[in-house]
Order: sequence, then structure tokens, then C-alpha cells
Amino acid sequence: MTHPTVHLILIILLTLTATATLSASENTPIHIAANRAKTNPDLLLAHQQLQKGTLDAARELYEKVLANEAHNLDALLALASLAEHQDKHHEALLYLERAQASDPQDAATQAMRLGFRENNPSQSESRLKILLGQHAHSAPVHFALGILFTRQKRWSEAQAVFFNAVSADTDHPDYLYNLATSLDHLNKREPASDYYRRALSAAQSRPASFNSADIEQRLRESEQ
Repeated sequence: MTHPTVHLILIILLTLTATATLSASENTPIHIAANRAKTNPDLLLAHQQLQKGTLDAARELYEKVLANEAHNLDALLALASLAEHQDKHHEALLYLERAQASDPQDAATQAMRLGFRENNPSQSESRLKILLGQHAHSAPVHFALGILFTRQKRWSEAQAVFFNAVSADTDHPDYLYNLATSLDHLNKREPASDYYRRALSAAQSRPASFNSADIEQRLRESEQ
């Protein structure tokens, strides 16, 4: 049985995944897990391009959003994720600094910045837990901590915090998807399948960073 690769942010997101698949590949996907309402149509188009894996088109649209809304947090975080995915760490941090300047108290931005610090995962984990103490009901912070756990294959702990993220934002497709994948890695097939289906349903009304066809294939495999 092949396990799906948890989409790594980041985003937000968390964030937040080249195009990720449900294979056992170790490639790091771009994961955008935005948590704010989308009012700019170009932002929606950008998320759609990201979902299809057309990253250059997505980047151009996010930059177009910023040209009109210089402090748009979703666009700033998405561009940070794209830069980090391409190993452009300095550029990613610049976008994150702009996001923090726009809203210094935004928990999603703080969580994402900690999520980029893979060189010291213990320190990142500690700081994320401190941030969680300040924002106990923040879905993005729970999500970021879950992503950190998945990088270390700490699936049980990842499942717990992804569940908290879903509890805080019940119809976020990326949160549902990552909860499903962590359950899948724990061989809890029935609840995993349930959350995969919920993720597919949620993706009908909110942007998602996963490929729906991959989830449908995974569901077919689990039924065999």
C-alpha cells in the first residue's frame, strides 16, 4: 500500500505544495493553506493555477494582486511559499517580513515563518507551541505544527494537531486533507477515507492545494 505524501506548506499558509501527489515520494510540495475570505478574483485564479501546478501563472497572478493590494496577506504568504519551494530563502523571508509588517499579530504569518526554519526543528517546534499558547484556537498554527510533525514522520502527533485545525476551521480542504493523510499513515483507513471525502467536498467551494484525482485514486485503492 502506498501512503499519500502530506502536502507541505507552505503557507499558509501554511504552508500550504511542484504539484504534489498521493505517492510515497519525498518531494516537498507547495502547500498554501489560506484562512481568510477571498474577495479578489485574481486571488481565486491564482489558487486555481497553483492547484493545477502551473506555478509561474500562479506567481504572476499573486504579483498582480499585490500590485493593487500591497498588503494582501494571502498573496504575500503564497509568494513566500513559492519562493521557499524554489529554495529562494531570502526572497521568501522578504515576503514574510512584508506580511508581518502588514499585520504583526497575524498568527498564520508567524506560524509560517517558524515552519520555514527546518535547520532547527526543535526550536521551531518550541516556538510554535508558545505561539499556540497565545492563539489556542488558531487553525493555521495547529496546521503549521502538524506540518512540522509530518516532516519528522510523527504521524500520531500530526494527526492530533491536524484534528485541532479541522475543529477550528471545519471546511478547509487542506486541513481535512492533511488530517486524512496522517490517519492514512497510521493505517486508520476508515476515518482517513471519510476525511478524504470531506476534503473533496470542501474543495468544491474553497481553493485547495491538492489534486482531487489523486485523492479519488487513493480512495479506490483503499476499497480494494
